[in-house]
Amino acid sequence: MSWRNHINHICKKIAVGINDLLRTRHIFPNYILHSIYISFIEFHLLYGIESWGTACPTVTKPLYTMQKRALRIMHCLPPSASVTDWFSIDSILTFPQLSYYRLMLTIYKIINKSIMIPDITITTDNRNLRLRSSPEDLLSICKIHNNYGKLRIGHIGCKLWNRLNSSLRHSKSLSFFKHELKTHTICLNANLHEYAN
Repeated sequence: MSWRNHINHICKKIAVGINDLLRTRHIFPNYILHSIYISFIEFHLLYGIESWGTACPTVTKPLYTMQKRALRIMHCLPPSASVTDWFSIDSILTFPQLSYYRLMLTIYKIINKSIMIPDITITTDNRNLRLRSSPEDLLSICKIHNNYGKLRIGHIGCKLWNRLNSSLRHSKSLSFFKHELKTHTICLNANLHEYAN
């Protein structure tokens, strides 16, 4: 499943949000425009992103392009202007970062048993328990046999979880984990595909 049709559907919904920004950017201050962005653009990006956010980057690229357009509108920038810095200034995650953030949040919830997803089995890597220098909380990474397997939550999620620093993996509260994970994601530009290699 490429998720192409689903992503095209989301693009149409985001286009409505972009139109709202265009109509209101000269009326409202930036914090109101930010709220419009969250409500009418990011809301659609987040819905079910844990399932389809691992789609091929070439398929999801239009979503990131539309995000950049939205930020240019919010800050009255010309079409060719770079908005790389504006994402972090506005504390907005790019689509690749958003996919990473939500996937790590899902893995955290599964590990801490606040949600259960029958199709996803997460276990500790027992091989690490035998090595004194290895962390005891690394997850087993399931074997894969094709490119589709690389993008399954049980594989890419565990792989990325193991790359988080130990203090973040051991966060005791969900609110603390969310805050620290967002900082981690922005500072390292952590995203599903580049960061998983």
